[in-house]
Amino acid sequence: TQLAFMGAPVELMRQVYEGVTTDVAIRLIDETGYTGVWDKIAEAAKRYCTLRVRGEIRIDVMVVQNDGRILGQCMEEEP
Repeated sequence: TQLAFMGAPVELMRQVYEGVTTDVAIRLIDETGYTGVWDKIAEAAKRYCTLRVRGEIRIDVMVVQNDGRILGQCMEEEP
């Protein structure tokens, strides 16, 4: 969904959707330059989690690859 919002080609979205592993998705997204999608995914996850806890706690989200590489994040700035 986030790739669609970014205007990614339908073929890329199909390949990501049909990919067997997240490693496939990461490779495809890296190769096509849509790496900003990981921040968008983190933002969407943060919004959902914040709603679930009714805003009672601070939520920060990081999307991390198996090797520990941070792909995307959505973090609140410290006051």
